[in-house]
Order: sequence, then C-alpha cells, then structure tokens
Amino acid sequence: MAGKKRVRLLDELKIDTAAPFQMWDNGVIYTENCRGILDIGDGYLRVRLGRETCTLFGSEIEVLHYQGSSLMVRGRIRSIEFG
Repeated sequence: MAGKKRVRLLDELKIDTAAPFQMWDNGVIYTENCRGILDIGDGYLRVRLGRETCTLFGSEIEVLHYQGSSLMVRGRIRSIEFG
C-alpha cells in the first residue's frame, strides 16, 4: 500500500522519477530529454529539458553529441540552474 501512496503523491506533485540528466566525475553530462539547445556562450550552455530550461555554468563546455533528444556535454561545471 505504501508504494501506491508514493506514486499518487508523485503524480499529485507532478514529479517525474527520472533524473533530468546523468553526470559523471570526468565532467561528462548526458540526457535523453533534450528538446533543444537554446544558447551557448563563454561559460554557459542553456538547453530545454522537457518543459523546463536548464543552464550549465562552467568552463571548457563543449557539446560532444546531439541527436534527436540525446545530448552529451563535457566541461568543468560549476553550477546548474533550472528555470
């Protein structure tokens, strides 16, 4: 019964249990939920993840792979901002 309550709570709060992206300690970030690269500049990359935007701040940010909804990025990420 506890499992059903948890699912109802997640649905009620509109929380998806899938992570928006995966991040490794070698600076690689991967997502299968990218709906587009919105902007890229010196020290940041802004992307659309589903209905939300996400901005990665750091240095040496480079797009390694972008096809369909999969995106792989590498860099020295300092912070991540949603919205």
